[in-house]
Amino acid sequence: MERNPDNFIGVFHDSRLIGAVLATWDGRKGWINRVAVHPDYRRRGTGSALIKAAEEELESRGALVIAALIEVDNTRSRRLFQGIGYLDYGEIVYVSKRKEADG
Repeated sequence: MERNPDNFIGVFHDSRLIGAVLATWDGRKGWINRVAVHPDYRRRGTGSALIKAAEEELESRGALVIAALIEVDNTRSRRLFQGIGYLDYGEIVYVSKRKEADG
């Protein structure tokens, strides 16, 4: 957080953090890596506002493409992103190489 404070965007209600997003820029593409909203504040536009703020930050760095990886069974996140104009490219396959099987 110290190295790239602009990557972290939060939404507060009074002094309580109720939502956050992590947005990163790889020099070619902007990535929305995590969106989290406290359950008591969901379905109120908080997630959409966080994504919009992340988009603005990434676009200010030069991102022409903004992407997110969402697990197939995470229907809430998929609906959230699709509802604000993101396209679902089902043909993209996520791969990873892990040091530990459960990591």
